[in-house]
Formats: sequence, structure tokens, C-alpha cells
Amino acid sequence: MPIKREFLGWDRPGLSLAVDWLIDRFGTPDALDLGRAIVAVPGGRAGRRLLERLVEVAEASGRAL
Repeated sequence: MPIKREFLGWDRPGLSLAVDWLIDRFGTPDALDLGRAIVAVPGGRAGRRLLERLVEVAEASGRAL
């Protein structure tokens, strides 16, 4: 499968845009399955923060991550 870049815009912070896009693209009513996703971030801290936000959203909506 070819790599597909997604440009999310400038209207909100990038982390919020990325979390929302990942949930819309890979989320189901029961789970958030990121097994097919590759996300490039500028550093380790950004990756940890992205994971933290995804966990928060998954817990709030009652989904498995």
C-alpha cells in the first residue's frame, strides 16, 4: 500500500487536528485501531503527547485503544 500524506490545516493546533483525524479515520464505535497507521512526529515528546491524547479520548468515549 502506498504512503499517503495528509495535510490537516492551520486552523487549530496540530496535535488536536491529528487526534481528530486519527479518530475519524481509524475509529469504530467500539475501538480505535491504529494497527495500520504510521504517524511521523518531530520527536519523542510529541509522540508521547499524541499517545496521551489518544488514550484520553478513547477512555472518554469508552473505546478500546
